[in-house]
Amino acid sequence: MNSPTLTNAPSFPAGTRVLAIALAPLSDPAPACLGASGVGGRKPVERASSAPQQLHELAPSADPQIVLQLLLVPCESDDQAEWAQALRDALSERFAAPGESCTVLQLPSAILAHSERALAVCAPADRLAQTARAALEGACVARELHEIESVIEQGWGPMEQAAPLAFEFDERSLERRPELAARFVALIGTRSRLARLSPRILAPQVYPPTLASQVGERLRERLRLNERLEAAGARLEAQERVFELCSQRLTEFSLARRGHRLEWIIIVLLAGQTLLWILDMLGSVSSS
Repeated sequence: MNSPTLTNAPSFPAGTRVLAIALAPLSDPAPACLGASGVGGRKPVERASSAPQQLHELAPSADPQIVLQLLLVPCESDDQAEWAQALRDALSERFAAPGESCTVLQLPSAILAHSERALAVCAPADRLAQTARAALEGACVARELHEIESVIEQGWGPMEQAAPLAFEFDERSLERRPELAARFVALIGTRSRLARLSPRILAPQVYPPTLASQVGERLRERLRLNERLEAAGARLEAQERVFELCSQRLTEFSLARRGHRLEWIIIVLLAGQTLLWILDMLGSVSSS
């Protein structure tokens, strides 16, 4: 059922479009949507588009490959204020994850509304594409960081299971060697993703500021990307530390095990040599 706010919202102006955005590998022949650059080895590409008339027509896509619905609304500055609350309600009700609130940014000549699966941009027609491209760049960065945070969050369980091996490693623990190696390689991959993303988040402010730079800076500020980047790095470091200790204990145990085998080989050889010497002595005594 449509909420009263969505039902009573004004009609979209002419030229309004909704773009269904998917994240494709950089090698995909499709051009990047609005000319946006790639993040994390992927680029946003347009898979479908529509021209809605009313706000209540917006709905999440059933296609699992569609990660973002980009709403482009050409409107002048005087008409943007009435869209702010309506867009906030629409995105919060239909596109936001449970417990998530829609982020609304009011710039001098544009309004942005952003949730996990939708991004709405209201700006004058001559600035709409430029504003939308900068907003899409910021949304892609935010999604990449969100995916990294989800991967890190899923890693706490395996870390807690492996933590005892960081203190003591024994013969039975050798069965978990492939698991520990795979988990450590996955952590290195996550660290690499975070390192490639950090320059996009820690980018210095542009002077003199442009509309695109203001959009990117405001999005980073409102979505707390700097703080989340730092927190993700600290959580990832804690998990890496445990698996590094496990790797160290595994190496020490393997070296000690190899040393013990070598010691037993030497003992057996010495025992055999001693036995032969005794037999030789007994033979000499018998012959004499």
